Amino acid sequence: MNKNPVFYDADQLEEIEQFIEKQWRTGDNVSICHEIESVYIHTDVYVMADEEETVLVTCGVGAREMNSPLPEYGHCEFILFASADLQENAAESTKLLTACTELTKVSKYSFREDTWIGPGHTINASDDFRETFGYPYFLFLEYPVCAKVSGIGEVRYLIAIPVYEDEVEEMTKRREYATFLKAYFDYFEDPEYERDIFRIDGSRPHFID
Repeated sequence: MNKNPVFYDADQLEEIEQFIEKQWRTGDNVSICHEIESVYIHTDVYVMADEEETVLVTCGVGAREMNSPLPEYGHCEFILFASADLQENAAESTKLLTACTELTKVSKYSFREDTWIGPGHTINASDDFRETFGYPYFLFLEYPVCAKVSGIGEVRYLIAIPVYEDEVEEMTKRREYATFLKAYFDYFEDPEYERDIFRIDGSRPHFID
């Protein structure tokens, strides 16, 4: 695949930024991790935080179509959730940089491998991410709202959920993603754990005993 980066045009970028602001921006606590050198697509990561959590969202990935057998998942962006401390606490700046770097790596995966990422897919996390946050894999779940972008159509957003190795092994063994995912969320119905399954720096028990 051609490694030259594909970009949103000015109108498309404005539409994506408006979508990001509407969905996740709650104040002025916003920063952007700009990519200096790009391949395949130009990936910036928008980092937004409030008193409850930090949201990291890619901007640029959906400009290029993935090699997806399902047209509706041709164009995607990616999300990571973390605790508010990841943005607000200066001592967490190294972890925040690791998270931004990881999300950028995730954004290149489908183009580097000439494949696609959709709901229910899993990919390996990098060694740096695993050492920093303790999770070796990501499971992708579709965000319930997609962006409508001129000249492209729907750009879907996929949440990268950090998961443990034994959880991935169970999903692979059972080959029943929908059943596993329902059980996964049922297990964490307690509000104390409700968002920890999403957060890369959350502390939660293993789903698999």
